[in-house]
Amino acid sequence: AKCIDFAYDKNNKPNFEVEAWYCPEIPIQLGPLTYGGLPGLILELNFNEFTYVVEKINFEKLNDFNVTKPTGQKTVTELEYWKLVELKSQEKREEYEKQTGKKL
Repeated sequence: AKCIDFAYDKNNKPNFEVEAWYCPEIPIQLGPLTYGGLPGLILELNFNEFTYVVEKINFEKLNDFNVTKPTGQKTVTELEYWKLVELKSQEKREEYEKQTGKKL
């Protein structure tokens, strides 16, 4: 596993340190919450007082795995998608702050 540290300071949001341990041998650019985009699966993520850790990975082959294309959904552009991600992230931050009284 490899580690990357960075300070989050985008769009005037509060600064906080983030530490992500990822595995480049598993080339999946995903992680907990909205974190991802690293050159491997995030196995551990630390920020503020929270730690998210992968406890088990099961690479089981799925038989009869069919994906059905959804119907009745609106197609969005990439820009619209990222605006929705930001909106939902802000809603989750506000929900957390309301429940805990802590600012992120």
